Amino acid sequence: MDAKLKDAVAETGRPGSARHIPHIRNWNDVLTGATFIGIAGWGLWLAQNLRVGTAVRMGPGWLPTASAYVLIALGLAIMVRSLFADEEKLARWYPRPLILICAAVAFFSVALDRLGLPITICGVVIIAGLADAETRWRETIVLAIGLAVAASLIFVDGLGLPMPLWPELF
Repeated sequence: MDAKLKDAVAETGRPGSARHIPHIRNWNDVLTGATFIGIAGWGLWLAQNLRVGTAVRMGPGWLPTASAYVLIALGLAIMVRSLFADEEKLARWYPRPLILICAAVAFFSVALDRLGLPITICGVVIIAGLADAETRWRETIVLAIGLAVAASLIFVDGLGLPMPLWPELF
């Protein structure tokens, strides 16, 4: 075997191939892209029975379907980028932020009708703030109050959405 053929076999594992096959250099990007594609596939599956409509008369399935395809494209782009990015070790997985962000979303869905919009928004911001160990609580409280006021003004006063502002005590 000549030197060129040995190099080709060493690079690709196949004799006779002299081209370089890129290898995955950043597993974080691969897993992120695969997660995006998986979530988009789930969204497409959930929206399969919704009418998509046309660009002029969009149906209830248009936005979820379009969003899923955009998420698939983004996931593929991130996965392709992993072939050319700098090598990086697989990042450590932190369950605390994932659990607390999901808890904040669940809290919003459960508490909105019972506690009203401002209190629910403050609770969501505080629960989400617990996800980061370096949260600055003074800023988090100011953010919670500001978002509660803004959401109340925009959604209840401005748009007239039927959301309770305060809890009904009796």
